[in-house]
Amino acid sequence: FPSHDNVGGEYGGVFGQAPLGKVGQCHSNAIQANNSNYITINGLQVSSCRSGIAFVGGTGHTTANNLVFDCGWHGIGGKRGSQAEDGLTHERNYVYDVGQKHDFGDTQGIIFNRNNHNSIIRRNFVQRVGRNNREINAGGIVSDTSDNCYIYRNVLDNNYGGAFRAGPGGINCVFACNIITRIS
Repeated sequence: FPSHDNVGGEYGGVFGQAPLGKVGQCHSNAIQANNSNYITINGLQVSSCRSGIAFVGGTGHTTANNLVFDCGWHGIGGKRGSQAEDGLTHERNYVYDVGQKHDFGDTQGIIFNRNNHNSIIRRNFVQRVGRNNREINAGGIVSDTSDNCYIYRNVLDNNYGGAFRAGPGGINCVFACNIITRIS
């Protein structure tokens, strides 16, 4: 058996865990749904991987009541901008300490990638996402060129690089009734 210091360094999937002190080194996402429809991920604790919860294609996915922390890239969202995930709902999740310890590139707490139309991010607490690094694009909540998205009643605290980011070309995206504190 490997020592505790090397646990999970090359593994992903539901049981992936990065080596101690090297968050984001796990080469996959903790939870990933590929080209599926109507997946619900509810009430889990997810930590220490590249991304916490990721969707690749499909429609109607929901994340709710999850605790997601110490991820290298993003807490909850789509994996690729080239595959749309329509009709997503992310609600009542606590996402924190994303992108704090390892550079994977952009860091987002919760993200809609391009073409994630008709989606909702509501009633989430997003805290300490991103870090001071000129090589990354950080944002607490990101809607990247998606149409008819609703982002409301979220609390964002102590995030680096901005609380919200919206990509160009998104139509009818609504950001309303959110609480933002301590932007770095």
